[in-house]
Parts: sequence; C-alpha cells; structure tokens
Amino acid sequence: MPEDTSQITWIVLNAVRNLQTGVDKLALFLKGSKSKLVIPIESKQLFGGLMWHDIPTIKGFINQLIGMEFIRKKNVQDYIYPYQILELTEAGKKVLDEKIKLIEKAYKKFSHEPKLKELKEMLPENIGYEEISCATADLKKILNKK
Repeated sequence: MPEDTSQITWIVLNAVRNLQTGVDKLALFLKGSKSKLVIPIESKQLFGGLMWHDIPTIKGFINQLIGMEFIRKKNVQDYIYPYQILELTEAGKKVLDEKIKLIEKAYKKFSHEPKLKELKEMLPENIGYEEISCATADLKKILNKK
C-alpha cells in the first residue's frame, strides 16, 4: 500500500492518463468500487489502486493535484449535455515521464525479464511496486512493437 505522497500522486496521474473520466468516476475507480459507473473500466490498470482510502479522501487527492496544476478539467461536448473529464497538464506528464525513464533504465539493465522485486531493489525507495508494475506493463507494450 503506497503511503508515500509521490506514490499516491503517481497512481492518480497514471489513472488520469489512461482514463477519460471526471473526478467522481475516477475516485470510484481508484477505490475499486463496483458501481455501475465503473464496471466498463474496472479491468483497466490501477483499478482499486487506492482502495484503503475512502472516496472523499481520494477526491481530495485529485483536487489537490488539480490545484497544483498537474491535472486540469476539460469540457467535452459529445452528448446532449456537456461534461468534464480530467487530463494531464504538461507538468503532470513530466512527473510521469521522469519516473518511467528511471524504471525503463533499470529494466533495460537485465538480460532477462526482471521480477518486480529485482527492479524495486535498483530504484529509489519512493518508487513503489504499483508504479513499477504499471510502467513495466507499458514498457512491454512498447518493446514488443519494436
């Protein structure tokens, strides 16, 4: 369970990057809710990533990241009524990219596919297993395309 603020930040930012949703639905997703709103996206990475926190706390994390300008609300006019989704700002993208580069550098040092524990031992303490797992899944997709 990530207790480090940077790990919580990474989980929220990564979920925003991978989902097209608003604050409420994102909070339900990160909680691991079985709400009808979340069922279509529950198979995505990071579902339940902050399950030990309650919904108001998760919404607080999201709103703090909006206040810090890592995330912004974007108005969408696809349906009868406009609605808002969250998207990363350039600052939010930079935070994710920096950690992914560290994980990628460690990953490429292995001649075999490393286990999470092996990667964790090579990385700074503030990078958690959830971050490593998500980043390596993304790396595998990228490396398989080459």
